[in-house]
Amino acid sequence: MKRPAAGILAGLMLAGLVMPLAACADGVAPRATGEHARMPTRLETAPRKVNGSGITVRYQVPAATAPGQTARVTLVLDDVVDPDGASVRLAADGGLVLLQDGRPLALPAGRATTLEVDVTLQDAAAGYLSVFTTQRGVTSVTSIRVPVAGGTAATGSPTRLKETPEGEKLIVIPVK
Repeated sequence: MKRPAAGILAGLMLAGLVMPLAACADGVAPRATGEHARMPTRLETAPRKVNGSGITVRYQVPAATAPGQTARVTLVLDDVVDPDGASVRLAADGGLVLLQDGRPLALPAGRATTLEVDVTLQDAAAGYLSVFTTQRGVTSVTSIRVPVAGGTAATGSPTRLKETPEGEKLIVIPVK
Protein backbone atom coordinates (compact mmCIF):
# COMPACT_ATOMS: atom_id res chain seq x y z
CA MET A 1 0.00 0.00 0.00
CA LYS A 2 2.93 2.34 0.59
CA ARG A 3 4.20 2.00 -3.00
CA PRO A 4 1.17 3.61 -4.79
CA ALA A 5 0.96 6.38 -2.17
CA ALA A 6 4.65 7.20 -2.70
CA GLY A 7 4.09 7.36 -6.49
CA ILE A 8 1.14 9.70 -6.07
CA LEU A 9 3.11 11.90 -3.68
CA ALA A 10 6.06 12.04 -6.12
CA GLY A 11 3.70 12.98 -8.97
CA LEU A 12 2.14 15.78 -6.93
CA MET A 13 5.56 17.13 -5.97
CA LEU A 14 6.68 17.10 -9.62
CA ALA A 15 3.49 18.92 -10.69
CA GLY A 16 4.13 21.51 -7.97
CA LEU A 17 7.56 22.19 -9.46
CA VAL A 18 6.48 22.29 -13.11
CA MET A 19 3.26 24.36 -12.84
CA PRO A 20 4.96 27.63 -11.76
CA LEU A 21 7.35 27.30 -14.72
CA ALA A 22 4.44 26.90 -17.13
CA ALA A 23 2.83 30.05 -15.73
CA CYS A 24 5.88 32.10 -16.80
CA ALA A 25 6.32 30.36 -20.16
CA ASP A 26 5.81 33.58 -22.13
CA GLY A 27 9.11 34.87 -20.76
CA VAL A 28 7.74 37.83 -18.83
CA ALA A 29 8.14 37.81 -15.10
CA PRO A 30 5.14 39.27 -13.26
CA ARG A 31 5.61 42.81 -11.95
CA ALA A 32 6.40 43.06 -8.28
CA THR A 33 3.49 45.15 -7.04
CA GLY A 34 1.46 45.20 -3.87
CA GLU A 35 -1.43 43.50 -5.62
CA HIS A 36 -1.44 40.64 -8.09
CA ALA A 37 -0.10 41.86 -11.43
CA ARG A 38 -2.51 41.41 -14.34
CA MET A 39 -0.73 39.97 -17.36
CA PRO A 40 -2.49 40.09 -20.71
CA THR A 41 -3.68 36.72 -21.95
CA ARG A 42 -2.40 37.06 -25.53
CA LEU A 43 0.40 39.31 -26.68
CA GLU A 44 1.55 40.02 -30.23
CA THR A 45 5.30 40.42 -30.71
CA ALA A 46 6.29 43.30 -32.98
CA PRO A 47 8.90 42.66 -35.69
CA ARG A 48 12.38 43.74 -34.59
CA LYS A 49 15.12 45.20 -36.77
CA VAL A 50 18.57 43.66 -36.47
CA ASN A 51 20.19 47.09 -36.15
CA GLY A 52 17.47 48.54 -33.90
CA SER A 53 17.40 49.33 -30.20
CA GLY A 54 17.19 45.64 -29.25
CA ILE A 55 14.12 46.11 -27.07
CA THR A 56 11.34 43.57 -27.62
CA VAL A 57 7.89 45.17 -27.91
CA ARG A 58 4.89 42.96 -27.23
CA TYR A 59 1.38 44.34 -27.19
CA GLN A 60 -2.32 43.64 -26.89
CA VAL A 61 -5.01 45.84 -28.42
CA PRO A 62 -8.79 45.52 -28.16
CA ALA A 63 -10.44 43.77 -31.10
CA ALA A 64 -12.25 46.96 -32.15
CA THR A 65 -13.05 50.32 -30.63
CA ALA A 66 -15.90 52.68 -31.50
CA PRO A 67 -14.92 56.24 -32.46
CA GLY A 68 -14.83 58.49 -29.38
CA GLN A 69 -14.49 55.52 -27.03
CA THR A 70 -11.39 54.95 -24.88
CA ALA A 71 -9.38 51.78 -25.51
CA ARG A 72 -6.56 50.35 -23.42
CA VAL A 73 -3.44 49.10 -25.19
CA THR A 74 -1.12 46.91 -23.11
CA LEU A 75 2.60 47.05 -23.89
CA VAL A 76 5.32 44.77 -22.52
CA LEU A 77 8.85 46.05 -23.16
CA ASP A 78 11.72 43.64 -22.54
CA ASP A 79 15.38 42.91 -23.34
CA VAL A 80 16.84 46.08 -21.85
CA VAL A 81 20.50 45.09 -21.42
CA ASP A 82 22.18 48.49 -21.00
CA PRO A 83 23.04 48.90 -17.27
CA ASP A 84 21.95 52.55 -17.59
CA GLY A 85 18.53 51.39 -18.77
CA ALA A 86 16.59 52.59 -21.80
CA SER A 87 13.59 54.76 -22.59
CA VAL A 88 10.27 54.61 -24.39
CA ARG A 89 8.24 57.45 -25.88
CA LEU A 90 4.68 57.11 -27.20
CA ALA A 91 2.97 59.07 -29.98
CA ALA A 92 -0.42 58.78 -31.69
CA ASP A 93 -1.08 58.97 -35.45
CA GLY A 94 -3.99 58.61 -37.86
CA GLY A 95 -6.93 59.84 -35.80
CA LEU A 96 -5.74 58.34 -32.52
CA VAL A 97 -5.40 60.52 -29.41
CA LEU A 98 -3.02 59.54 -26.64
CA LEU A 99 -4.55 60.31 -23.24
CA GLN A 100 -1.18 60.36 -21.44
CA ASP A 101 1.56 62.88 -22.11
CA GLY A 102 4.22 61.94 -24.65
CA ARG A 103 7.23 62.33 -22.35
CA PRO A 104 9.83 59.54 -22.43
CA LEU A 105 9.61 56.92 -19.68
CA ALA A 106 12.62 55.13 -18.21
CA LEU A 107 12.93 51.35 -18.69
CA PRO A 108 15.02 49.48 -16.10
CA ALA A 109 17.66 47.00 -17.19
CA GLY A 110 17.11 43.28 -16.74
CA ARG A 111 13.35 43.10 -16.38
CA ALA A 112 10.18 43.51 -18.40
CA THR A 113 8.11 46.67 -18.05
CA THR A 114 4.34 46.58 -18.56
CA LEU A 115 2.54 49.77 -19.60
CA GLU A 116 -1.20 50.27 -19.98
CA VAL A 117 -1.89 53.09 -22.42
CA ASP A 118 -5.32 54.69 -22.85
CA VAL A 119 -6.12 55.97 -26.35
CA THR A 120 -9.22 57.31 -28.13
CA LEU A 121 -10.08 57.00 -31.83
CA GLN A 122 -11.36 60.30 -33.24
CA ASP A 123 -12.81 59.10 -36.55
CA ALA A 124 -13.98 55.99 -38.40
CA ALA A 125 -10.49 54.94 -39.53
CA ALA A 126 -7.94 52.88 -37.63
CA GLY A 127 -5.33 54.79 -35.66
CA TYR A 128 -1.73 53.94 -34.85
CA LEU A 129 0.19 54.02 -31.59
CA SER A 130 3.87 54.64 -32.30
CA VAL A 131 6.27 53.21 -29.71
CA PHE A 132 9.78 54.72 -29.87
CA THR A 133 12.34 52.67 -27.89
CA THR A 134 15.88 53.93 -27.28
CA GLN A 135 18.80 51.96 -25.85
CA ARG A 136 22.52 52.79 -26.12
CA GLY A 137 21.73 55.75 -28.39
CA VAL A 138 19.83 53.66 -30.96
CA THR A 139 16.11 54.33 -31.50
CA SER A 140 13.54 51.96 -33.02
CA VAL A 141 9.88 52.61 -33.73
CA THR A 142 6.98 50.17 -33.69
CA SER A 143 3.56 51.18 -35.05
CA ILE A 144 0.63 49.38 -33.46
CA ARG A 145 -2.70 49.46 -35.30
CA VAL A 146 -5.76 50.20 -33.16
CA PRO A 147 -8.78 49.05 -35.21
CA VAL A 148 -12.10 50.84 -35.28
CA ALA A 149 -15.34 48.89 -34.81
CA GLY A 150 -16.76 48.04 -38.24
CA GLY A 151 -14.10 50.06 -40.06
CA THR A 152 -10.90 49.58 -42.03
CA ALA A 153 -7.75 51.58 -42.47
CA ALA A 154 -7.91 54.99 -44.14
CA THR A 155 -7.37 53.51 -47.62
CA GLY A 156 -9.96 50.79 -47.15
CA SER A 157 -7.31 48.07 -47.06
CA PRO A 158 -5.80 46.43 -44.01
CA THR A 159 -2.23 47.07 -42.90
CA ARG A 160 0.19 44.70 -44.62
CA LEU A 161 3.58 43.34 -43.66
CA LYS A 162 6.10 43.59 -46.52
CA GLU A 163 9.61 42.23 -46.75
CA THR A 164 12.64 43.94 -48.30
CA PRO A 165 15.12 41.99 -50.48
CA GLU A 166 17.44 41.90 -47.44
CA GLY A 167 14.74 40.14 -45.39
CA GLU A 168 13.78 43.11 -43.20
CA LYS A 169 10.05 43.17 -42.40
CA LEU A 170 8.19 46.47 -42.79
CA ILE A 171 4.67 47.41 -41.75
CA VAL A 172 3.01 49.53 -44.40
CA ILE A 173 0.73 52.18 -42.90
CA PRO A 174 -1.79 53.99 -45.11
CA VAL A 175 -1.55 57.80 -45.04
CA LYS A 176 -4.33 60.35 -45.60
